[in-house]
Amino acid sequence: MHEEALLTRKYLKNALMNSKTSISGHEEQRRQVEELFRKVAGDGESNSAILIGQRGSGKTTLIASILMDLLGENWFTENTMIVYLNGLIHTDDKLALASIAVQLKLENTVDGKVFGSFAENLEFLLSSLRRGDKKHSKSVIFLLEEFDLFCSHHNQTLLYNLFDVSQSPQVPVCVLGTTCRMDVMELLEKRVKSRFSHRQFFLFPTSNDPERRISSFREYLMLPTKKNLPVNARRHLEDDNPCEFNFLRLKLDETPCKVSGKWIQDWNKHIQDLSAKEE
Repeated sequence: MHEEALLTRKYLKNALMNSKTSISGHEEQRRQVEELFRKVAGDGESNSAILIGQRGSGKTTLIASILMDLLGENWFTENTMIVYLNGLIHTDDKLALASIAVQLKLENTVDGKVFGSFAENLEFLLSSLRRGDKKHSKSVIFLLEEFDLFCSHHNQTLLYNLFDVSQSPQVPVCVLGTTCRMDVMELLEKRVKSRFSHRQFFLFPTSNDPERRISSFREYLMLPTKKNLPVNARRHLEDDNPCEFNFLRLKLDETPCKVSGKWIQDWNKHIQDLSAKEE
């Protein structure tokens, strides 16, 4: 029992110190963002939106939590490609476009053509996305973190074309930006704004509700009953998108909880009893 207690402490310490993909609160915003992803992947319905909230409010964690659930479903991983861009990293449209090409596996030669200038990159990318129809094209989800920094790029060319593609009936595309700027709409040029859906989701600080705090207490201290990520989710993260998911903090190699099932059952029951509301 002493050994299992030490293993439990080691597991919980690692889980608490590392970024988690679970989030409490913001149920309505989570439902809305998940609906966006499901519609583009399942129904081929393109759209665009911006997730707005102060730093530390859980924007990235919310997206990561949704993706961890969806990546466990075969239909989603088979039909969807995810492109992650960060305004702090992709400081101009050329860098962003090069990253998109890599993540969509379009960086190599195609029919003998090698990527060259920014204009050629952009033209090739857009023509590739528009090729085919909804039945034969994979859905593409563009995640733009620090969205407001992309607004400072020259002529907002990247944003203009991504929003323009998201209105195309031929290829299903979802563009979701995250920012802490409440005035982000004022940063968009008129031509860019005209192609944006104007959907905005706000993450305001959650209330100091005792029930929510107790729920978080249970969530953080209960031991997992599932062993690993679903096989198809792990394969998708390892093989298809090895780089960008690191920024979303989707963890593959969590410290395993090497204790017996009986210990986990007893521990979780103790946490449930400890957090139960007194009558």
